[in-house]
Amino acid sequence: MRRMIVKHDFDFPDQTVHKGTILDVEDEPAPNGLVFILSGDLKYRSVHIDHLDELNVVEIHQELLQRREEVAELMRRLELAEKAGENAAREVNRLSAELEQRKPVVLPGEVAKAIEWARKSVRPTNRDILEYVINPDGSYPTIVEWGRTNFDELLEALVNGYTIKEPDIRSEIQMIVEDSKDDYEMIDQLADLFQTRLDQEGSSDFLVE
Repeated sequence: MRRMIVKHDFDFPDQTVHKGTILDVEDEPAPNGLVFILSGDLKYRSVHIDHLDELNVVEIHQELLQRREEVAELMRRLELAEKAGENAAREVNRLSAELEQRKPVVLPGEVAKAIEWARKSVRPTNRDILEYVINPDGSYPTIVEWGRTNFDELLEALVNGYTIKEPDIRSEIQMIVEDSKDDYEMIDQLADLFQTRLDQEGSSDFLVE
């Protein structure tokens, strides 16, 4: 009896014998090339010797070692991929938390109004607005003037949102006084502003030093 390996798939009427199957067969084939299988589920069936090859234990052992190395390499890659996925998930969570904690940029009222006007009328993209700041052509002068000295804040405001800075009452009063001179209408505006601020403060003891 000798042990041989199947070289390629072949069929019996009721089943297929696959390549790589090891069979115990008789030592010498019959004149027609058939050998009897001497063990296993196929015992006493005959197969042509051309379907079989000598079993080289050394080669099989080497192939087995190679397959083990391939499996080990695949497992290593899988582990690296899983770690990369975990790292990516952690980074996404970190960035999400950072975005949630990030406070909106506080923009001057006139800048915020200019941005809103531009978005409602001309509808430029954020990139368009930033390009106007970098290469001004007369468009959006309020945004451009502020953005040239506050570019990072403008970029973050366009991308992540913003709030409007509440005007300082002293600045407002100073602007009205400088513009009013003998203009009583301006003086009335100043009085209205005081009243508005008093109402906002909810106190009759509001005092500007």
